[in-house]
Amino acid sequence: MSTQRLDFADFYRRSRDDCLRTVLISVGDQDTAQELVAEAFARACASWRTLRRHPAPAAWVVRTALKCEHLPVAAPPPGGITP
Repeated sequence: MSTQRLDFADFYRRSRDDCLRTVLISVGDQDTAQELVAEAFARACASWRTLRRHPAPAAWVVRTALKCEHLPVAAPPPGGITP
């Protein structure tokens, strides 16, 4: 396993529970909080080469999770929804 992956895995282990608690307080639902945090950590992993130098990567994860809460679940069909 590469050093970068080990570094992210360590960050994930150290930060996951705190990030989840913070998001849970904001959204009020355990399942939703878990989904949002999972998505945010997936994005963090994809950006880890840059994010690892961020002064507060756990705060980045929480902010990203909370921003994901407001994204649409799926794109509407072409032409929109007709009544």
